[in-house]
Amino acid sequence: MDQEKKILVIGSGAVGSFYGAILRRAGCAVTFWIRSHSKMILKSGLTIQSPLFEMHIPSDCLLTDVSAYQDTPDYILIATKVLPEIKVDQLIKPVIGKNSVIVLIQNGIDIEASLQAAYPNHQVISSLAFIYVTRTQIGHVQHHGNGQLSMGRYPEGASLAVKTLSGLFEKGGIDCSVTDHCQRDRWKKLVWNAAFNPISVITGYQTDKILSTDQTRAQLIAVMKEVCLVAEKKDIELPDNIIEKMIQTTEKMAPYKTSMLVDFEENRPIEHEAILGRLITHAERLDCSVPSIKSLYHELLACIQRRSCGQKKT
Repeated sequence: MDQEKKILVIGSGAVGSFYGAILRRAGCAVTFWIRSHSKMILKSGLTIQSPLFEMHIPSDCLLTDVSAYQDTPDYILIATKVLPEIKVDQLIKPVIGKNSVIVLIQNGIDIEASLQAAYPNHQVISSLAFIYVTRTQIGHVQHHGNGQLSMGRYPEGASLAVKTLSGLFEKGGIDCSVTDHCQRDRWKKLVWNAAFNPISVITGYQTDKILSTDQTRAQLIAVMKEVCLVAEKKDIELPDNIIEKMIQTTEKMAPYKTSMLVDFEENRPIEHEAILGRLITHAERLDCSVPSIKSLYHELLACIQRRSCGQKKT
């Protein structure tokens, strides 16, 4: 019988709670670190509802202080938002063990290098989630659909630790593929994220309305093409039909709000730098013209500024 794996989840929002619950279903000993609304969640625990299962995570599996973790984790699963104020390398310092593996389930690009530099002797697994999951209220997470993961060892290749973790997610009830090219796959997802997420915030549209409105559909395609252009300049090979395929796949799905729009409406910080800012930095270094991306970025910043001004007035 396999030894029970010890998992520490850093960031127990919708994504972290769901995937931590999946690993609990697989028989892992999972502990969740809570960043927001900790007192209320500690009192009642976490509840995850999904078409696959329903689970309540009691307060004795929750932490508000990472250093209070009493064990050495086999895997440290990072599911925080990619925000400058969240210093993940410092957060995990009190608990990381000699053989602990760092697992990122986050959006954006260029998210792994700083952690690998901080912990050069530790393995970093880069993972991409394809999921529709939201926090419906404090301490309650609703999984609406999808949930598959793709993961590989950073910067490339696979490993026994990757394959073991993938197997645990599969055992817990979701599809989890292993890739030798996690950075290429991160750019593939960026083609969708860099277009749909910001446009949804600027317009307030769900995915179906973005695609059914001529103006936003044209803007979406223009941004996607520019992401592909930057990837090409970086010698990252993306499928020729990636834009068409992503649009067709999204059209077949039930309409939904992007995670960035949900965060924006809930007055939470959004990952505009990890998704768009870093993309523009790459484009400028490569002398690659991306007018649609830059225009979208500035529109998004204006939305954030208006929201901030509105909050100050109230």
